[in-house]
Amino acid sequence: MLRTLLIEKAASEFNIDIKSSFFIGDTTSDIMCAKNAGLKSILVETGEAGLDNKYDVKEDYKVKDLLEAVNLILGGSTMDFKKGIKEYYEREIRALKDLDLDSINESMNAIYETYKNGGTIYVCGNGGSASTASHIQNDFNKGISEHLEEKFNFHSLSDNISTITAIANDIGYEEIFKFQIENKITENDLLLAISGSGNSVNVINAAIYAKKRGAKVIAMTGFDGGMLKEIADYSMHADIEDMQITEDIHLSFDHMMMKVFYNYLVKNEISGKNE
Repeated sequence: MLRTLLIEKAASEFNIDIKSSFFIGDTTSDIMCAKNAGLKSILVETGEAGLDNKYDVKEDYKVKDLLEAVNLILGGSTMDFKKGIKEYYEREIRALKDLDLDSINESMNAIYETYKNGGTIYVCGNGGSASTASHIQNDFNKGISEHLEEKFNFHSLSDNISTITAIANDIGYEEIFKFQIENKITENDLLLAISGSGNSVNVINAAIYAKKRGAKVIAMTGFDGGMLKEIADYSMHADIEDMQITEDIHLSFDHMMMKVFYNYLVKNEISGKNE
């Protein structure tokens, strides 16, 4: 193996724990040697800075100089991610400032009207949006409703794994949400359809079917909103081309709605102000 004999000899002679040790270098040869010896590799961006291109190998850590490498080791492999953290949240803050509050208000009024009329609010999404759908169901059906005489009736179409997999296997994944609302959703109900891209076929299929049945549709989207935003009656949109920030904002919609509805329905109900 590449240049590992002296490392092995030193480890044996001085009782060095290889797995807890580091190899600092500026070439891909150094990084390859570290890999072969079982050491954590640190590439410094001085000297060759890994640009020798002798070996196709990836370092464990990259630092600007030897001092930063020492600080990393002494700090328990702590890296300074503050620049990336700052940039991420600055982009999210800009997206939050660009929200269309009028559209969000219209969507919340649609939810409120469905609640007052005793309708069901179906909610669905894939992946991270599926977890948001589940979270929304919980926050309304338990979080707010435990304090109300008249309960919210949210139903997450993303939660029953046996139903979803059966539909996906026997019919097709694009039908997993539509099938669950067939001949169930009515004009008194609402579909809250979540898709980061706005182009999830199974979500769009459910939205189209819901509208055919006379139900209203809220699109919770990101990027340009896709087809879902175009066909929906209401929109809760994160205008940013970033799936992670989109999903952050979607979950913030849930928590914001929970707080606003709680303050209006629960606090006013308790004080007798709400008719």
